[in-house]
Amino acid sequence: MATSTASKRASNIRKEGEKTLKSVGKAAEKEFENVAKTTRRQARQVAKRAENIEDQAIAYVKENPYAAIGIAAGLGALAAVFLTRR
Repeated sequence: MATSTASKRASNIRKEGEKTLKSVGKAAEKEFENVAKTTRRQARQVAKRAENIEDQAIAYVKENPYAAIGIAAGLGALAAVFLTRR
């Protein structure tokens, strides 16, 4: 009789564990979906910002071509100095 009671208790514990596991799995799935949605939204926002910065850079170069050439040459010279150092 004690084994029967212990067996029933073990069965009940197993069933409760399965229910809890399913519940946690569903909650984790919902949270993952929320995180994925937020990440996609933030990625779109970053892409829009990058596009705006690109547009501003292109406009600046068109309005100030000689300054842009000077900036590019300066950055190139600076890169050369750092890359040729040992």
